[in-house]
Amino acid sequence: MVNIKDIANKVGLSVSTVSKALNDYSDINSETKKKVREAAKQLDYLPNVMARSLITKTSNTIGVFFGDQINSGFDHPFFSQLICSIKNTIGLAGYDLLIFSNQKRDTSSFKSICYERGVDGVILILTGHRRTDDKILELHNSLPVVYIDSVPNSDYKNVCFVESDNEKAAYDATEHLIKLGHRKILKVAGDNIAKASFDRISGYKRALQEHNIPVNKQLIQYGNFSKDQSYKVVQSSIKNKIDFDAVFASSDLMAFGAIEALKNLNIKVPDDIAVVGFDDIDMAKLYQPALTTMHQQSYRMGEIASQILLENIKNKDDVVRNAKLPAKLVARDSSG
Repeated sequence: MVNIKDIANKVGLSVSTVSKALNDYSDINSETKKKVREAAKQLDYLPNVMARSLITKTSNTIGVFFGDQINSGFDHPFFSQLICSIKNTIGLAGYDLLIFSNQKRDTSSFKSICYERGVDGVILILTGHRRTDDKILELHNSLPVVYIDSVPNSDYKNVCFVESDNEKAAYDATEHLIKLGHRKILKVAGDNIAKASFDRISGYKRALQEHNIPVNKQLIQYGNFSKDQSYKVVQSSIKNKIDFDAVFASSDLMAFGAIEALKNLNIKVPDDIAVVGFDDIDMAKLYQPALTTMHQQSYRMGEIASQILLENIKNKDDVVRNAKLPAKLVARDSSG
């Protein structure tokens, strides 16, 4: 395999000069850099990335942690849009993307795997209990980190994140149902961990209160962002004779689960019970009935998160940079 010494012999320069030229040092003139790079190309030289990272203190690689110990995250349409935008954004900036997909790896090694792979920063798109794992929090003290819509509702105050304006979006979704004449709205919430879940419940409550509708705690149920769990929640609510005339689910997948449960109980959507989801995944407009939902700017979220992370890497500072994007109501058949 060709090494730097071979290039140095070809161009008649020292090894250190060739190394500096390949790594674009400012004290090497452009003519020398061009000469060295042409020789490297002729010799089919492949740089040692790990060795280069030791010299430049950067690997030009961004790591992404997905999902939790059970769910990799790739099976969710919302996440697939995020990864596409992250890949495109960091690629244009000259960075590679490394996705940590080893579900057997213990969380105690999050920090070590980042050092092993030499990533310059990390984007976290987490689900479930992994969001509150103390070992994840340790990453903040080691590397630039940005969350996308997965900050836990806890003491994570000084972290960079990008999210939808979940409170306002939930308010709009609930008000949409209220304006259609619904007053008994079953809220199928996400979980009791994510900040997004709490924000969406808050927006739901605010809409009810501003329209003088009492908040019924019995109408707030948790579906854990799961289609199957949402199905069970709606089915159980009907069997337990909980009175509701609409469903607002905190994800499209949970909305699908709700609709399936209603259909299997011979309850018509939206004639008997209206349903609204959250995300606006591609399947939403193809579903029967087409799903009314809140459109999240998933591609833009990934783009902004990448830009924030690259800015933090470049500046090497601890400035907290956040972004909150509006979500838009997309009215379709499921709400009438």
